[in-house]
Amino acid sequence: MNWISVGYSRGLLAEVGPRYLLDGDIALGDITTVKIITYTLAARRGFRKIPGDMRAQIESKLARFAKTGAGDVKSLTGQPGARLRVGDYRVIFVETDTSIEIRAVGHRRDIYR
Repeated sequence: MNWISVGYSRGLLAEVGPRYLLDGDIALGDITTVKIITYTLAARRGFRKIPGDMRAQIESKLARFAKTGAGDVKSLTGQPGARLRVGDYRVIFVETDTSIEIRAVGHRRDIYR
């Protein structure tokens, strides 16, 4: 099945299956909203220190999680949020209904300190 991306005026993105399209823009079903990903200043600093190939893997895993909710994610104990595991690297984030705020990105030996 081919999927198309549809943008909405409020900044939300959706993917729509072609069998439910009305007037070329609006769908009756199969709508999935993609959460907006934001980074804190500390997360951006940590992200820049990671090698380029690993950064690409982290970005793809984050995009997949924002789109489908799938990934190696566990809740943190003792603090709010969760962590996404990507190889030896961890992404610490807080998730709301419409967004994911990345709070830290780094190697597993350093990220929890």
